[in-house]
Amino acid sequence: MFKKKTEKKSEEKVKPSNQEVQRVLAKAKKVAEKKEKANLAKKLDLVLKKVGKIDTIEKTLKKTREKTDRLEALLSGKDTEGQKKQT
Repeated sequence: MFKKKTEKKSEEKVKPSNQEVQRVLAKAKKVAEKKEKANLAKKLDLVLKKVGKIDTIEKTLKKTREKTDRLEALLSGKDTEGQKKQT
């Protein structure tokens, strides 16, 4: 009934050198910058799409206003351009 002595292997904790730490930190920083740039690019793309939609809406409104103005002028009988085109 003897207990076997087990040797506990002490794990040697190896401290990384300062160069290794700096290298890993630099790599992590580059990865973070790439992710940040990708996120900013996505946000910029969304903003540009919204601006494009706004431009389209403004153009449509402008055309609609012009048509409305011409219709109002026709209805009131003050449309000189329309009369010239008809004759």
